[in-house]
Amino acid sequence: MVSDGNGTEASDTIELLVRLARDVSAATPAVAIEVYRRASELLAHDDPARLEIDVACLEPLARAGSIGVARERAEQLLAAHPDQEERRSIHAGLAKVLATAGDLRSSMTHYEASSAVGGASGGDASSRDSAPDTSNERPMVDDLPSVRNDEQVDRCLAAGQRVLLGDDPAVVSAELERLLAKSENRHVACAAYQGLSLAAGAEARFEVAARHALESTCRFDPRTMPRAGFLIPDIWVSSFDAFRDRFEEASVLVERIGYDAERRGESATLVHTSTSLGLISFFGGRWDEAVAAIELALSVATETGSHAQLVAGHAVLAGVAFGRGQFDLAGVHLDEGSAALERGMHLFGVDLLIWLRAQQMEVGGDRETALVLLWDLWEHTAHMRGLTHFRSIAPHLVALAVAADQRDMAATVAEETEELALRSAVASVAVSALRCRSLLVQNHDGLAQAVSMLARTPWRIDLARACEDAASAFHFAGRPHDAGRFARQAMEIYGEMRATWWADSVAKRFGVSGMVRNRSESAWDLLTRREREVVSLVRDGCTNGEIAERLFVSPRTVESHVANAIRKMGTGNRTRLAALAASTREP
Repeated sequence: MVSDGNGTEASDTIELLVRLARDVSAATPAVAIEVYRRASELLAHDDPARLEIDVACLEPLARAGSIGVARERAEQLLAAHPDQEERRSIHAGLAKVLATAGDLRSSMTHYEASSAVGGASGGDASSRDSAPDTSNERPMVDDLPSVRNDEQVDRCLAAGQRVLLGDDPAVVSAELERLLAKSENRHVACAAYQGLSLAAGAEARFEVAARHALESTCRFDPRTMPRAGFLIPDIWVSSFDAFRDRFEEASVLVERIGYDAERRGESATLVHTSTSLGLISFFGGRWDEAVAAIELALSVATETGSHAQLVAGHAVLAGVAFGRGQFDLAGVHLDEGSAALERGMHLFGVDLLIWLRAQQMEVGGDRETALVLLWDLWEHTAHMRGLTHFRSIAPHLVALAVAADQRDMAATVAEETEELALRSAVASVAVSALRCRSLLVQNHDGLAQAVSMLARTPWRIDLARACEDAASAFHFAGRPHDAGRFARQAMEIYGEMRATWWADSVAKRFGVSGMVRNRSESAWDLLTRREREVVSLVRDGCTNGEIAERLFVSPRTVESHVANAIRKMGTGNRTRLAALAASTREP
């Protein structure tokens, strides 16, 4: 501690600052960073408490969007502190920073280093599990390892990340159940239930996954508990809503999460929320909304260094460009996504990227490579298939395998998808299994049934693909009228998405034309649903902040919607946008 003749007073001041920083860290990380800085300045350079404060500051730095700074500081701390016990907390802090950045494998390396150091100095894992749980107590400055550095929380978070890296979800679940049984701490339970939700989701047990995610969310208080790099249970609730065909509920929830995150200054969280909205909009056929959400996510990722969704984001933009015939742009995004994957920035979206790469190969005439890519993807995601876009990929893989006379491969995919359908009890997964089986046995009636079932779900891309499957089957069965009917339905769906190249491809394959619905000339019809809501409020004189408050979305999201509306309606500025909205009939 500092000593200036008033040592007790200085100690009290430092302790007060540290308590304040810890209390406000979850709600306002920027404030916590400043308070930690002031506390650190009051300490002597070699005071042990200074290291604890520096480590505690890493996480709010990352959540506030200064991931590069946090990573550099952690690496400097590791270089300056050879003591093994001191390095444990640094490794744990750096693991969370790297998880926020999206470098999942490096994050696991530091979690493992943290556990190894802790084991060397603190006994084996079983003794640490059974140790008294004191993480609910308020630490003094000289005893600063608070809940966010608690070893059991770290182990739960690491276990959840292992699911995404392909570890056996049953093994991970067993480990988390043991940790959960030995601790009554709220924060340990929060992290454990999130890991259990991922393990259940990996097995396509989506109802169980949703319940675990809700259990985690109920124990997660964003005002008092930081997201710890990967602690995002409320976002997983929205994800499992989407996996269960509840796109609207998922969108509303994730927009609210983004709104709350921006109010707290958690910039890194916006990458997850915006990408989630982009994925929902992409598969739901609202491609303009998908592009707006993903562009916002990539912009925030560039500002903050949170690269967890780079692969997914570029994959979505590649898919949109591909469907619209912008092949050069699609290639750029596929290359950007592949580069991010090679750098280890790949928490999410790898399967989507490879699926779209396979489509690129297929369009180029290289169906053999497309099949190899998808089959390798299928095999490598065996332990985490429920968390992938398997319901979209499996029918495509079966169709390629059947065309290549790889019927055993096609049968394997069909059988495994049927098993996933039984586990999930979700309509869109059941349809995926039906499509796989019908493609394998060339059952055109089964494919027609799949179209009817998918029409009752929000998966618009899958519906259009199912229509194409049915059109092909009826065409080869010598029923051109039915083939044309399904082809026209596919073209209409692609027309809604402005996927002009896909629509034209269907028209050429089946000799149909004039089926793509023309958009209305009304300026309002150029806008997405959310953009219309925003423009209506702009017309009423609301500021971006007021719009964000009313719609429970982030100000960044409002800015993106306003910019898109100005571009689409050709007004050039906000004032003219409001004037045009006032003079244009609103549907």
